[in-house]
Amino acid sequence: MRYLLDSNIFIQSANLEYRHRFCANFWKLLVELHHQGLVYSIQAVEKEINNKKDDLSAWIAQLPQGFFLDELQAQLEYANIIGWSVGEAQYTDAAKNEFAQGNKADAWLVALAKREGMGIITHETYDPNIKKRIKIPNACRAAGVTVVPFYPFLASIAQGNFDINHNGVTDHLQQ
Repeated sequence: MRYLLDSNIFIQSANLEYRHRFCANFWKLLVELHHQGLVYSIQAVEKEINNKKDDLSAWIAQLPQGFFLDELQAQLEYANIIGWSVGEAQYTDAAKNEFAQGNKADAWLVALAKREGMGIITHETYDPNIKKRIKIPNACRAAGVTVVPFYPFLASIAQGNFDINHNGVTDHLQQ
């Protein structure tokens, strides 16, 4: 299975545990996983990250063409995801409005993953009781999209100092 990376993977990694200045191999691993055909993201995530000019946006600028997929090819799936959210009594109107903002990446991630048969890697977790926000795993569950927590994914594809585990990559691609 191929995966789309949520913006929180990039942002949390850059700001907390895998900062560019002391963990360059982590960032090299992401590029290598893309070259292996395993990870991508979407242009809406790229735009969210580029709102702030920092080390992360500089790194994003040097990524290979094709890393950020055009989510607009999934407009029908996007409309279906938004339609689902509007019909869900669990969520507040504010949560539904935020989820439906076209410049936000979350609904687009779910839509493109659905269209392309991809999974999503995120730090978010499913919450059956949440009301004030529509989380990616909640929308994915409704859409039938696989969600993979980041750290278990990382453990399955990396070894040593963020060296690629080719057996782990092969296992994911065959799912």
